[in-house]
This record gives sequence, C-alpha cells and structure tokens, in this order.
Amino acid sequence: MTNWDKSDIGKILVYRKETGFKDEDEIIAILSVDSRVPNTVRFVKYPIRRKPEVGYLGLLKSQEKENRKYLMKPGDWFYMDNVTEKEKLVLEEIVESSKVLLDEE
Repeated sequence: MTNWDKSDIGKILVYRKETGFKDEDEIIAILSVDSRVPNTVRFVKYPIRRKPEVGYLGLLKSQEKENRKYLMKPGDWFYMDNVTEKEKLVLEEIVESSKVLLDEE
C-alpha cells in the first residue's frame, strides 16, 4: 500500500528528523490519517504524556526501513510496534478532545 490508511492508526514509528542526525530520531504513534492528504499522518510523540505533543508529519511509505540502522536520510522510518489497548483509548480521547477544540475556533 502506498498511502497511509486507518489500519495504520496506533502504529508506533521511529523516523529520522529533518536534521538527519541519528540522536534526534523521533518516536511517534499515528493518531489519525486523512485519505485526502496522502503521505501525511497526524501523530502524537511517544511515549504518550498527560499533555501530548500532537502534530502533522509528511512520511512516505516508500521510505520504510527494516530497522534503525537503515535510517539514513530525513524522512526514513521504521515500524516499531503498536500501541497497547490502554494507549489506544488515550489516542481516541486525544482525537475527540481535538475535535472539540477545532469546533470552538
């Protein structure tokens, strides 16, 4: 599959940030995807905290790597794991609370 879809929600990924430095790799959990915006995911920094850091990130599925040692270029990433059932409930809460915030603006 070339685009992100709903089955990717809850995946934990490690990706190489734009700086390209190994020690700045970031771990995220996919929060949501929008089929109208290919190659972009809404994420939360992982591990999930009380005040989660949420953002959008352009990641190409074609830049998936086997593990961390193959992360060479910015945007390279690999699948680490899936969130737990408890964490999935937290992700759902974040999505619901952000919808309320968006409606208020």
